[in-house]
Amino acid sequence: MRKGRDFVADYELKAEPVLGNYCRQFGDNTLKEIAGFTMVAVACPLDGVDDLATAVKEAWKIALPETGSSSISDGKTVRLLGMARDQFFAVFQESIVFPEKHLVPLLGNAGYYTDQTDNWCLLELSGPNALDALERICPINLEIGAFPTGSVGRTVMEHSAAIVYRHSDSGFSLFGASSSAGSFLHAIETSLFNVT
Repeated sequence: MRKGRDFVADYELKAEPVLGNYCRQFGDNTLKEIAGFTMVAVACPLDGVDDLATAVKEAWKIALPETGSSSISDGKTVRLLGMARDQFFAVFQESIVFPEKHLVPLLGNAGYYTDQTDNWCLLELSGPNALDALERICPINLEIGAFPTGSVGRTVMEHSAAIVYRHSDSGFSLFGASSSAGSFLHAIETSLFNVT
């Protein structure tokens, strides 16, 4: 007689990038998927901003960013994006299993942590026409004077929720919902095609 476990399929699950490690050139511009990152929402408890600021300073030697700006640790291992009052996204350059548990030893109970990694895809757009392409589909004023390096904003691109982070004069990190990643990518590709 066969035991119950003999009937269970032996599958191994493997994480795959949402857009299959997409990378494409549009003239002198590059659009590519960034995989292997981790994103955690960090919410500040009521009247706890000073405690969170102290914990962040001790953990990463950086300040809590204002809404619309960012802070980057030495070595760029973590970026804090100021998303709204008392709400931040911590973006790590590596894949971290159970990232909420990773933050507790660093920040203690100074914040509330929610893993957001699988909710978002991440595209990096860079090149001389990056701004031209984004201006066609993004209602935020992304001119360097209004949106300098380190700026972050939540917006909509072609009916898709998005987060725009400027990491250099001609480079942007674009976060889109993973559930509509294909549509998000198509909107950016089309705009790039039209300006190059």
